[in-house]
Parts: sequence; C-alpha cells; structure tokens
Amino acid sequence: RTTSCLAPLKQRYPRSHVTWITRANAVPLLEGNPSIDRVLSIDCNYLELLLAERFDLAIGPDTDILSASIVALARSDVKRGFMADGRGGVTPLNEAAEGWWRMGIDDEVKQANRRTYGEWLYAMCDLPTPVARPSFQLASDAVERAAERLRAWAPEAARWRCFNTGASGRWEEKRWKASYYHQLARMIEADDPDAAIVLVGGPEE
Repeated sequence: RTTSCLAPLKQRYPRSHVTWITRANAVPLLEGNPSIDRVLSIDCNYLELLLAERFDLAIGPDTDILSASIVALARSDVKRGFMADGRGGVTPLNEAAEGWWRMGIDDEVKQANRRTYGEWLYAMCDLPTPVARPSFQLASDAVERAAERLRAWAPEAARWRCFNTGASGRWEEKRWKASYYHQLARMIEADDPDAAIVLVGGPEE
C-alpha cells in the first residue's frame, strides 16, 4: 500500500533514484516497477550499501522497529515518517507521523479518525493529494497462472470474487469474523449467481 507514494514522488523529483528496502518475500511485488530504481532485501547485504551511500530523502512510514532503524541508519539530512530512537523505541519525525502513532495507542483517537491510510501516508511524506493507487507491475505469466487456477477451481463461473480472509500475524485484531464472510458470500451469490467465491491468502494466513 505504501507504493501509492511513488507517483507523486516521481512527479516532484523527476530525476530521482529510488531505493526501496523490504523483506525478501515482498521483493517480487516491487521488481520491475518503473518508479523504483533499486530494490534491496533486508535478507541480503543491504546494510553495506545503506551505510556507504548518501540519500537526499529517507522515508519510513511504518512504526515497525526494523523499518524505523533503517531510517535511523540512512545517511540523509531529510527524514520523514518514523525513526528508531536509539533506546528500543520509535519516534515520529513530523506532525502527521505523530498523529498516526497516537492512533495506535489511543482507541478514542482511532475511532474519531476520518482520514484514510493513504491520506496519512501522504501527510507523513509531505506529498500532495489526491492519493494515487498502489503501484504493482505483475508479470504477465503470473496473471495467466492465476487465471488458469481460477478457471480450474470454478470452470463454470463467469467471474471470480476473491476473499483474502487473513490478516497475517500483525493484524490479528482487525481480522473479519468468518460469519461476516459467510454473509457477504451469500449476498454476492444472490446478486451475482454466475460468480464464484474463492478464498485466497498468503503463507501467514
């Protein structure tokens, strides 16, 4: 979802070179993206490059301690989002980041929130709205393989409605109840009887 910041970043800095640091399992989602010049995995030797180079801007929109530590290590005079505080915690670097951080520790603040994640992300990154869609460049063979599987699972279907019922280990409290998915499936079935309901998910789900 953070790839939605790529379009306005490239518009603001058209000659920029974007390095994206992520976990190995996310690398295939980012490789080949025309707005990303280099993808580094934390499972490989990314630290040598991170510490040897200078950056004009470092962005860490995640409160995760590893992400915040990467921002702290980045050699950049301008940093936005979150950074490790050197004591095992995370510190917000601007007003928007502090607002997002407070929502994570105060249920009343979270319930009163009316901004989308994309709007918070753009505010943390000091980017102009409207919020762009996430940017993915899926390989054509991956799309075809998925279509083949869907056709094999439900060959008579005219359309497929995919439910990703998981929330990984990080978002357990945000997981929808199975009964809600059941109700939604019944509503779709009544409205679109030619569609098939398919359950999808990742290794953590």
